[in-house]
Amino acid sequence: MEKQYSKQPIENSKIIFSVGNYSHKNSINFIYEYLNYNTETFLSNIKLLYRSSIHGDNTKTLHELCDNKQNILIIIKSYSGYLFGGYSKIGFKTNNENKELIDNHSFLFSITKQKIYPVINNRPVICHYKNDFGFCFYQSIYFYDSFTKKNGNHISKLMKNNFNGISDIYEINGGEDLFKIEELEVYQLS
Repeated sequence: MEKQYSKQPIENSKIIFSVGNYSHKNSINFIYEYLNYNTETFLSNIKLLYRSSIHGDNTKTLHELCDNKQNILIIIKSYSGYLFGGYSKIGFKTNNENKELIDNHSFLFSITKQKIYPVINNRPVICHYKNDFGFCFYQSIYFYDSFTKKNGNHISKLMKNNFNGISDIYEINGGEDLFKIEELEVYQLS
């Protein structure tokens, strides 16, 4: 089966441009500045691989569309209204051996707080797990199959072990460890 990608650019994001307090042009500029992109380069070099409102909340489909890709940007909107996510240069894949890998370019971010949480170098932060896991930032952010229907996705209290700049363990999700995903988007930067 050939993988189907959306031709919708990030300008059609259901998450970024739903933010009431931010100009859509400025809501994610801190992310592409951190990645050393200018606005035009970033917008012309990003493509949507997956959106839960289009492709469903089945992690098998998520992996089919996004595994084995590099430079992956994941954006989550929780039902509590917090916008956050992460970036992985090495990307994700399904792996029955459950491996945690080092990605010294990885970082987490909060669009709501306009904050980057850079990886602590040489820490295993990217998980390659079975299909029933979504993309996992080891000891940090986890989500599971049917992630829009369950409140069982969570932020780990061990996040501080792997990422810098965290003042409150659950600040990325407004102080809560459990969350239900309203929308999930996965982009690839070229």
